[in-house]
Amino acid sequence: MIENRGVLTRETAGYKELLEAMRLAAQRADRLIAEITPPLSGERYLTTEQVMARFHISRRSLQNYRDKGTIPYTSVGGTLLYPESISKRGAGEELLQAIHVIPNRPCSKTWPI
Repeated sequence: MIENRGVLTRETAGYKELLEAMRLAAQRADRLIAEITPPLSGERYLTTEQVMARFHISRRSLQNYRDKGTIPYTSVGGTLLYPESISKRGAGEELLQAIHVIPNRPCSKTWPI
């Protein structure tokens, strides 16, 4: 018979306990994130990368929107932060319309063929 020698496998009790502990920790983290009030004026903020991913825009486009005042932002210690409310209904739609990515809306520009 082969000795276990402290190796965790999917069948060992230690592995199953570890999975359960990880699942419970993830549930607690999700609950805390939902319950905690953000410290900056009660608003949650997104990083540049999160805004780029959420709106499917490039870093340069995001900079252009900041320069034009299309998107609100704040700088904290050299890090740019964007209020999460821009991605919610209303403010997000206004932003999306400004950057021309609202689905099922005609484009205001025509391009030569």
